[in-house]
Amino acid sequence: MLKLPSPTKLAGCDGLDPSVHCGPQVSRAEQQRVLDHIELGKKGGARVAAQAQLSTDPECEDGLIADVIEDMRITNEERFGTIVTDIPFDPYEDAISISNSPDHGLTCAIYGKDAIKANHAARAVDVGMTFNNDYTRMALGVPSGGTKHSGYGRQHCIETPNGWRTTKSIHTVSDSAPVPSDACGSDLIP
Repeated sequence: MLKLPSPTKLAGCDGLDPSVHCGPQVSRAEQQRVLDHIELGKKGGARVAAQAQLSTDPECEDGLIADVIEDMRITNEERFGTIVTDIPFDPYEDAISISNSPDHGLTCAIYGKDAIKANHAARAVDVGMTFNNDYTRMALGVPSGGTKHSGYGRQHCIETPNGWRTTKSIHTVSDSAPVPSDACGSDLIP
């Protein structure tokens, strides 16, 4: 079983300050989505184990929701605020089953001392991106995205496909206008 540390307050909200745990939400609408998910968890019987409480605008209400069970609505809706839901599991194989049960599969983080089990879990979970013992480092340009109903595609950014392209210009002589004599060598002009 996962053992949580004592509940603490998370520091936030300036994303450039190295002492903070989370950055601000991008808008009031996103802030409200995070707050709604926290309330969903509480109404379902979960408890807030840690939560950022700030006065900046928009507030960063991210947190850790503990005592979550697999069939709670909060575990089955995709969200983009940093709410971590803690779902106890035992044995290890239950973690794979729980992870694969939602209709979404964008990303997950696997933390553990056993690298073989962590790599097995990374292959077994149905998500587009898996981080083992980390959740911050990612190579830009590496194809990434979700599975099931998650994500917008397989690329990390819209510019990524440009790395696979070769640009080529093709100019065709048209009968509608004469080609200037200085445009190319005289042996190419009909």
